[in-house]
Amino acid sequence: MGEPIGGDGDSDVCFKRLEDGDKPDPQSNWKTLGRRIIGRPTAVAEAQNRLRVLVQGTDNFLYHIKGDGRNWGQWESLGGAIVGELSPVSWGPDRLDVFVRGTDNHAYHKAWDGSQWRPSPTGFHAHGGDIVSTPAAVSWGLGRLDVFVHGADSGIHHKASQQGLFQWTKGWLPLGSNTLRGPRAVAARANNLDIVIQGKDSSIWHRAFDGASWVPANEWRLIGGPIDGAPVLGPLGSSRFEVFARGNNGDLLRFT
Repeated sequence: MGEPIGGDGDSDVCFKRLEDGDKPDPQSNWKTLGRRIIGRPTAVAEAQNRLRVLVQGTDNFLYHIKGDGRNWGQWESLGGAIVGELSPVSWGPDRLDVFVRGTDNHAYHKAWDGSQWRPSPTGFHAHGGDIVSTPAAVSWGLGRLDVFVHGADSGIHHKASQQGLFQWTKGWLPLGSNTLRGPRAVAARANNLDIVIQGKDSSIWHRAFDGASWVPANEWRLIGGPIDGAPVLGPLGSSRFEVFARGNNGDLLRFT
């Protein structure tokens, strides 16, 4: 069970700093960064001793703050009208792309290119769609981005960019499925993608891209289940992955 970060009901962003070899100390105090939020913060390590924290504010704007774990800057608004979790991904040094679901249920995206936010400090690039959860974004190489969404039609849809800017494949490619929750995606090596979902039968289903085609070609592969909630996918080496999920009895399940 996780340690609570505050008992007064406040939804501030709080943090603890652990040095190499430190063990978490339940008695030490959390420090607040002073921003009231909805949902969970997302932290990205951009370089050694450099963190960026992204949050959804109570006004549904996207905010970020930078620091080294000891000293922090000021919160800055990145605009938007967002709902749900955030999906950040980096395809190269000093590059950060953030994907969100808008309050209009469309997918949106903005990028830090090392010197400025694009398309503008508070603007977003619209990807359209009719989605019901946060986009899942991954990168398997320099300049490459792959994004997956759970559509209102219960299907999974995909689009990609090879240029790392705002040059994307036209429209969304339907990948089928009968999705309840997800998707979760991982890119373990170049030209390879793995996606898992929780189907409407509460089982985990999987599909992969092998560099040339989607496998299986026209369907999804059953991994196991039933599970309670969306699965979590993680790489294990260059050609394997593991899936973790909560079972219906509350146990943590692991699939390889």
